Amino acid sequence: MSLGSSVPISGLASETTPLVPLSPSGSEAGPAVGPRAKTAPNVVLATSWAPPDVRDPDGYLDALQRLGAEAVVVVASDAIPADLPSLQRSLGRRRHELAVAALEGQIGALHLGTPQAFQTRLCAIDRAEAETAVAVVRSALDLAGQLGAKAVLISLGSIGERSDGIERLWARLLGCFRRGVLLYDPSSAQELREIRAALASRHLDATMRSLDPLLEEASRRGITLCLRNPPRGIELPAAFELATLRSVFAGAPLSSLLDLPSAHLSSMLQLLPLRDTVLAFAGPQSHDGKTDPTTPPWANLADACGLIAGLVPGQGEARPAAVARALPTQAQRIFAPWALLSPDEVQKGMTAVAAL
Repeated sequence: MSLGSSVPISGLASETTPLVPLSPSGSEAGPAVGPRAKTAPNVVLATSWAPPDVRDPDGYLDALQRLGAEAVVVVASDAIPADLPSLQRSLGRRRHELAVAALEGQIGALHLGTPQAFQTRLCAIDRAEAETAVAVVRSALDLAGQLGAKAVLISLGSIGERSDGIERLWARLLGCFRRGVLLYDPSSAQELREIRAALASRHLDATMRSLDPLLEEASRRGITLCLRNPPRGIELPAAFELATLRSVFAGAPLSSLLDLPSAHLSSMLQLLPLRDTVLAFAGPQSHDGKTDPTTPPWANLADACGLIAGLVPGQGEARPAAVARALPTQAQRIFAPWALLSPDEVQKGMTAVAAL
């Protein structure tokens, strides 16, 4: 699952399930914004937005720059109207005017030419799957080096295997949430929390095995690996698992990405406490409680409402303004917009994130 997208509901390697295609204001995508806008330089725009009437990578990047983007996070999204090689060439030609700040590790599967490896898990107990996931991130590191990106954003994946029935329980929990049943019957959430607690340690061991060679390579390349908080509550790492990884890999180029919409949803589903997630992923980036200036945290401060992510701050219920106050000054802020926002809304989102 990419930044700015809605939450998938089924399958260990599930695809994103689209929601009702309305913008927060209830309008459809509007016309392109005219003159280039000014945006604070510490906000980068994720490529999760789908501008209307754009058919090629140069037109897509033109649309981002008209909104004031000076740097982007390249995410694995259908919003970009181009294949990866075409986008890579366009970004290369603009690297002095539109920097690539980071990219998602899953893009490594496309760079390898093996899109079927897109959803392999670094936390997989199965060694063959984990080795494929490591190869995907290695490819992302190679692409990051070519594009001048200083960070690769990675997700570790979900616990359990296909035969465990966890995905069935996850789908049932989402159904309870949508019907409002969780308000008076939290048993489905409790069951998933117990299963997660029972299985997480084995997957954490597998994660360490996967991260060890990746962090060595990242260090050689001068690139930081950023661990994203779980897009789904049945994934790794939770706050206490992140603390373990920081302790084990102290001194390595390892940082974290607070994806606020995902953290908000996991809290609404009663799986992972929002406060714990925010303080862990947006707080000090070392096991001793100090902020390492060489590996500052990243934070996607888009707002959210239930399953819908990527809203303009203030239009949802995730309270990004309050979360922003917990960020260290050197944190890198991201706005990962919902694909169907209008250009005006994307511009407002970037401005709002800069002002938080």
